[in-house]
Amino acid sequence: MNDKQELVRLTLADFSSEVNRSWLSRHAPWTLTTGHWLTSPSHENWMWVDDEGQEICRYTSSQLAVGWDDIVSQSDMTWSTMERIDCMQLDLMIIQGVVSVICMAEETMFGVLLRDGNTPLQRRNEAPAAIFIALVVMIGTADEEALKALAASLGVDESNAG
Repeated sequence: MNDKQELVRLTLADFSSEVNRSWLSRHAPWTLTTGHWLTSPSHENWMWVDDEGQEICRYTSSQLAVGWDDIVSQSDMTWSTMERIDCMQLDLMIIQGVVSVICMAEETMFGVLLRDGNTPLQRRNEAPAAIFIALVVMIGTADEEALKALAASLGVDESNAG
């Protein structure tokens, strides 16, 4: 496990708000366990594996792509901004189906507002905010080969990622 994974592991495992825990247990249960993301050799699947080696969550590249499309359509988030998120703090305020995710990038704090996975916009059951959280961690901890494969599977042109 690299230093970035350790930082993420410690940050994501420490949620005190019952509202946050409830939302996370429904949409992103992996955040409530310590572990790390692994990708399959083909990069078609991303699995959150806990410290005991048990798979807690799995996203296919198509699920991530649908989530990425929703993130892009609902916010001004770009791939290059996602790559600059150094650490993440979650303040999951959920008001009328909108989730606010607070992030830190280059000493600047900003929020991303995304509709909850229970809204009609969603084409699948994955909540865009849960996919956003997963992508931030994947991008922040993946090796270069996996990161390029992830970008390609999402349809991101890294030469013009901003």
